[in-house]
Amino acid sequence: MNVDLTVNNAEDQIYLEQYISAFKLLYGTNAYIGISYIKDKNFNYCAASQQFIQLLDVVGEEGKLIGKGDYQIPALQSYVSMVNTIRKQDIQICAERKAQKFLYITPDKYAYIAQKYPIINPHTNNVIGVHGQLSKFVSPHPLKYLSRLADSADCVPPLTADENEQIAAINKHLTERKHMILYLSIQRYSYSEVAEILTELGYKISKERVNDHLNALKYIFVVTSKDELINKAIAFNYHCCIPRKLLQVGSYLLDDDLLISEH
Repeated sequence: MNVDLTVNNAEDQIYLEQYISAFKLLYGTNAYIGISYIKDKNFNYCAASQQFIQLLDVVGEEGKLIGKGDYQIPALQSYVSMVNTIRKQDIQICAERKAQKFLYITPDKYAYIAQKYPIINPHTNNVIGVHGQLSKFVSPHPLKYLSRLADSADCVPPLTADENEQIAAINKHLTERKHMILYLSIQRYSYSEVAEILTELGYKISKERVNDHLNALKYIFVVTSKDELINKAIAFNYHCCIPRKLLQVGSYLLDDDLLISEH
């Protein structure tokens, strides 16, 4: 059976235009504010919300973005590896014809959950683009605290005056590296795993040095064991604060099971 590709392409274009019109009705007013975009089958932008345009630091109106791919966005040109990853993800979504969820760490070190869907024309069954929606990352920790950057003034929920004094004393001695090791230790990573993770992120360190830092952390927190350290750190809400240095620019596939802390 021969298929008239010209007819299919015309129908796909009409459906995409209708999809874009609906998108603009939804995101083009102040009644609905969100971070969202549409790419065509060549992964060029066809529509975007104002918040998404601001996120990409595109100067001017939507027209500055339309027709361009991620490789042509000035704010992303210093992050070729990340753009390559995003392109591979877009291709995979279209090939597998199913939605997927990703963790985006932006160049300004903010974390977003990106849900990306293939746009499928129901009349031709062709994949004609990608619809992406972003939202600020919220920690899946059972206590449901917001995961905030370490330098945020409201990083930790309210504690007693005495506890706040203890935290202030701790923070005076909590270097960036110690904070990263503390956060990973709270997630129950071993000495060697902490060393591997930090080395992968560009902070070369041996498991022996990780052990040295943990001993220093025990002294800072006034505890005698690793378990006591973790328990006290959680009591002081350090599990809610992602160290800024751990937020590396990139896009990472998320599995819902991986988001849930087992400890």
